[in-house]
Amino acid sequence: THTEEFYELAGSSFDMVEINQALRKWGLVYDNTVRPHQSLGYLTPHQFLENYHHNRKGVMCH
Repeated sequence: THTEEFYELAGSSFDMVEINQALRKWGLVYDNTVRPHQSLGYLTPHQFLENYHHNRKGVMCH
């Protein structure tokens, strides 16, 4: 899981407050830019938004 991957990178030198803060920050980055989501067509949320905004540039409202 991404939690296990975080601990492999972070090591065990933090206190509990630092671990929780770092895990939240890392989780947001990982979840939005690295991990693809099935509901988004196996894109990351970041990729999905980039595609959405790119496709919306050509749409004009009347």
